[in-house]
Amino acid sequence: MSLSLITLAGAWLCIWYTGIDQAAAFYLLPFRVFQFTAGALLVPLTAALAPGSPLARKITPPAFWLGLLLIAASVYLLGDSSNFPGWQVLLPTGGAGLVLLAGVSPAQRHSLPAWILQNRASIWTGRASCSMYLVHWPIVSLYRYHFGIELSAADQLTLLLAIVLATWAMHYGIVAALLSPAARCNTAALATTGRPVCPGHTGNRSATRTAPDPCLGQRRLGLALSSNFTVSTRDKRGSPKAAGQLRTGL
Repeated sequence: MSLSLITLAGAWLCIWYTGIDQAAAFYLLPFRVFQFTAGALLVPLTAALAPGSPLARKITPPAFWLGLLLIAASVYLLGDSSNFPGWQVLLPTGGAGLVLLAGVSPAQRHSLPAWILQNRASIWTGRASCSMYLVHWPIVSLYRYHFGIELSAADQLTLLLAIVLATWAMHYGIVAALLSPAARCNTAALATTGRPVCPGHTGNRSATRTAPDPCLGQRRLGLALSSNFTVSTRDKRGSPKAAGQLRTGL
């Protein structure tokens, strides 16, 4: 209920405040938060549409195509004179919500909507979308600042290529590296011991001959903590048996 109220009130606030300060309504979170809560509202709705059920088979195809149409309309119809966000913000928000709500049920895995959402290009774009969002704005802004506001077809193609290359570099060079199991393991080790203890950082060439264990660092750290705890409890209790029992409990 609260999410519904936030979504409705947030959408009204965004539309209303666009007439007062368009830049603030576009950039500031309070005027765009309803888009996040609208996405959260989809969770119970998608759970209610069991994949492959008769209701899902009736709803998902028209919802998908309508959502795709709204997204395409947002891309090709909205421009500098559209006073965005305003009421026009409902077009991409509603379109994205319908596509997410529709999804692809098992009964439609060989359909055209399934191919549009599940081909390699779409999957890669989805995975790298955060990086693309971060790099596209400075590239477009600096290009327009240097070459002018009006962009020809050649300019747009050049920008598209530059954005894809920058997205690829950021996604694989930074994001994927930071999200890898080895990186998370090494970060935890650095935070607790001040030095990397994960595979690939030990300098042992033999470690590369076997499959790396992303949790080896945590296990080594846990073993060290367990040993230290055992020693300290043995000193306090004076009994190896009691220390062993505590170590097992830990």
